Amino acid sequence: MLKNLKRHHWVMLSSWLARIALIVTQVIAIRILSTKLGEDGYSIIIILTSLIGWYLLSDLGVSYSIQNFTAEHKESIFSQYHYGLSGLKLALLSSFCVTVGLILLIKPLTNFLFTTDNIYSYERGILEDCVLVSGVLFIFQALGWVAWRFWYGQHNGWISNILMALGPLLGIILVVSYKDTDIIITTILFWVPSAIVGFGSYLFVYYKCHKSVGVICDSKKSLEVLKRALQFFLLNITVAFILRTDYIVISRLGLTPASILEYTAIMKVMNVAFSFFLSALQSIAPLCTSYFYQKEYNEIKKIIKIYILTGIIGVLFFCFIVFFIKDHIFNFLFPDINGNIENDLIFSAMLFFLVRAWVDPFATVINALSKLDLYKFIVPLQALLVVGGMILLGNIYGIIGVVLGQVIGYVFSVGIILPLNLIKIFKED
Repeated sequence: MLKNLKRHHWVMLSSWLARIALIVTQVIAIRILSTKLGEDGYSIIIILTSLIGWYLLSDLGVSYSIQNFTAEHKESIFSQYHYGLSGLKLALLSSFCVTVGLILLIKPLTNFLFTTDNIYSYERGILEDCVLVSGVLFIFQALGWVAWRFWYGQHNGWISNILMALGPLLGIILVVSYKDTDIIITTILFWVPSAIVGFGSYLFVYYKCHKSVGVICDSKKSLEVLKRALQFFLLNITVAFILRTDYIVISRLGLTPASILEYTAIMKVMNVAFSFFLSALQSIAPLCTSYFYQKEYNEIKKIIKIYILTGIIGVLFFCFIVFFIKDHIFNFLFPDINGNIENDLIFSAMLFFLVRAWVDPFATVINALSKLDLYKFIVPLQALLVVGGMILLGNIYGIIGVVLGQVIGYVFSVGIILPLNLIKIFKED
């Protein structure tokens, strides 16, 4: 049976195993950090963690670009390394510029993230140090993603999956071994292993590419990589507004700490479960690229149908379980804090992830095909609807409105237009 598994199946299996390791690490991290740092300190860690997706933009979309170029040139190792080397150099340059910008803008960025001094018991200087240190570590981790997506393009994503799980696991070990409660040291210990693993991966792939290609710079290849990368970059900026602004909106709405913890509990649990689905989708992206250039459209359609059905069934089943163990979930994640998860919030989260189960397979395939022109219109529209919906409904219904605003934003943008766009792509090719 194992002999019949294709390479993308091994990638998917390794992705699931890595995800299990990350789940265990995240649960342990929540319990340890909330106990060690208290409500204020853990709130700071939550906000800083929500910025990881923004720092992944520091490569200007190069990671996605070289993943696609690598998958498209699977018959030529030389071409793969050539495009990889060009992308790695571009990512390093852009990351350096982002780091300089972070240092220069650290004060206004900190003031934007932490606007109410009465909520956080830490001095402003300490908050600035936390933002700076975490930002630099996240940028190093982002360089690792360039290498990891290069391996995904080579259908060697199992390597990436192992390394992605290794960093956080080592981080929580360091935090556990640290007995003090200094938030700056805790921040460093928690994220420095991921930064080291990420940058180490970058250096390794850079060495392999440079050794194989043997050129210092190829402006033509660099321009090709950059042109496609900027399309992904513009897309990912708006995606960040969709996926990475919820805690910023929540803080601006002035919702109670109890509501924030309730939101964190249900969304963390649902995102952890849904990440299995996303891991499977990520593993089939290079396969869909190959099928498209071979004009095997029926195979792509079959993959989409299977993953949509699997996603919907998985979300319904998981939410059914959550309804019965919601109190245990909250107490397990936050052992020293009194609170619960309301049924209305669980139902709202279920609606959100059902919509994601419909949308994400279409988005994954379109990304794999590099057919990004529609995103220039649809994703900004989605971002506007999501952020606007969260603000409008959040003011009316509180934390439940924040979730429902995201549901509306997805349904009336990508939920309708992406499937129609993919049908159009198949007809035109």
